[in-house]
Amino acid sequence: MQATSNFGVQETHGILDRFQAEFRGSSEGLGWSSAYASVQRERPFDGHFHALSDNLMVLHRGGPVDITYVMEGKSVARHIPRGGVFFLPAGHACNVVLHEALESTHIYLRSDLFGGRDGAPSPIGGLAPMLGDQDAVLEHLAAAIGDTITGGLPASSLFVDPIAQAIANRFVAINFHKPSVEAGKHPNLLSVKQMARIREFVDANLDTDIRLDQLAELCGRSTEYFVRLFKASMREP
Repeated sequence: MQATSNFGVQETHGILDRFQAEFRGSSEGLGWSSAYASVQRERPFDGHFHALSDNLMVLHRGGPVDITYVMEGKSVARHIPRGGVFFLPAGHACNVVLHEALESTHIYLRSDLFGGRDGAPSPIGGLAPMLGDQDAVLEHLAAAIGDTITGGLPASSLFVDPIAQAIANRFVAINFHKPSVEAGKHPNLLSVKQMARIREFVDANLDTDIRLDQLAELCGRSTEYFVRLFKASMREP
């Protein structure tokens, strides 16, 4: 079931204020409930995108640009062409270093859009981030969202929901309609490296009060999502 309340800027990472991006337009005040979008020219920055309960997609409307991502302690440098897509699923955190100015469209998608159908479990926990990959379908759908904003199309709340749903469906298809690149990988569990990082942190801080949010940040996850992953991991043989 899709959300009915308007999706506002206060529910996003606040890129326009935090990184002094040059504002082109946004969906604020347009009555959109399933997505929030903004079009901007981003200046070079080094910033942290904390874990949210919703999902972020970024379409590179310009390029190529060099970007460095840091997720779960791993640094990845990418040279991303025009049309590249960054995707940060719900519950994931990421540090981003943008080395050049970039024209972009940011689209936040309600997690309800990724819910299972006909009683099937939601796949949201298993969605993987995308770090600048290209996908023609996502590019065209995101461009339609951006054009809706910059073109000032009337009554956009009447037709944006199906576009947002199509974007969510495409991410699900990308994640679950291709073979896993790592045999035996369980996307709904903490990785071996994450569990080792937790043990090392606990061993080093036995004389202090250890909080769940500290462990969640250590793994690049929201506290709520971390608790689910940790419980599931502890049940694994």
